[in-house]
Amino acid sequence: TVIVSPVSYYEVTIRPAEHPRWTNANVKQCVSVGVCLRSWKQRSRGQQAGWCKYSWGLHGDDGNLFHGSGMHHSVEAFSRPFGAGDTIGEEG
Repeated sequence: TVIVSPVSYYEVTIRPAEHPRWTNANVKQCVSVGVCLRSWKQRSRGQQAGWCKYSWGLHGDDGNLFHGSGMHHSVEAFSRPFGAGDTIGEEG
């Protein structure tokens, strides 16, 4: 039996960086978890999920939800901040 649903769900567990060279102690680390349209990767390289209109992203540094809102303008406060060791689940 195959069940087709308009709802999807996934979880991501964030692991700490395995090598010190992958982090910069002078820069606050941020991971974004989100979903995007297929056209996102061609138009928005180097951006966090949610900064452009083609993606929606939850950012770990502040727990805010972003969508087409640029670097400093979140849609809403959504969760607590998160990072290494946390498991984040998203439903779409």
